[in-house]
Amino acid sequence: MEVAQPDRRLEPDQLWSLVDRQHNAFIAERLEGQRILDLGCGYGTLVEYLGRQGRQVVGIDLDPESLAVARKLHPEREFVEGDFVGRYAEHSFDHVVMRDSWHHLYEESQDPAAVLVEVGRILAPEGTLVIFDPNLNLILRTGRKLIGHRDAECSLEDAERFLGQHGFRVVARNFYELFALALSGGYVGPRLAPPWPVLNRLLAFLNDWLSRRLDGTPLAPGLLWRYCLVAVPGGPSRVSN
Repeated sequence: MEVAQPDRRLEPDQLWSLVDRQHNAFIAERLEGQRILDLGCGYGTLVEYLGRQGRQVVGIDLDPESLAVARKLHPEREFVEGDFVGRYAEHSFDHVVMRDSWHHLYEESQDPAAVLVEVGRILAPEGTLVIFDPNLNLILRTGRKLIGHRDAECSLEDAERFLGQHGFRVVARNFYELFALALSGGYVGPRLAPPWPVLNRLLAFLNDWLSRRLDGTPLAPGLLWRYCLVAVPGGPSRVSN
């Protein structure tokens, strides 16, 4: 999955860039610790966002092309190419984040259960796994059909079930992203909003304001395009919104 002209789309006033920063901010609010692994970091924008907060962040990815863009855009940050399994010492990180990468690991990894075992090993005591991934509701599925996009999938229900089966307890569930991602073109779609900076900022503001007010309501699962799970190694899930 590729983003057309990532350098251009990630310029500050582009709608894609504004949406990207909103997603990073939503994730960052769920991270209390300092040592963070961004697993499947892509273009490295979350690494940059957290690094600017003074946190110790490592981005790791299997895709050399994505990492080349990440290193070009964020030369001061740490990026690693390759598999994370066996690479880090026990309890190395306070948080492991999978932003839009969990569905690939779930469907495309030879052993997704082993991925979770390794995450549990490298997490510090009281550490958390944070998954921010596409919410496969009717709106998202319809949008994908309209643009002919196929991708790996892991529904919210499948994610929670798989985590529970492999040693993780979900402690928080949230939803985010109402419309601006779609208007920006997202990862693979055409850009629908005009490239006007003032309009882009207004759309991004409304997207964030409405998304946060819908989160926690019965409407959220059916309307918002991303789910966010916070999980810890341990027993049965006790979910809060």
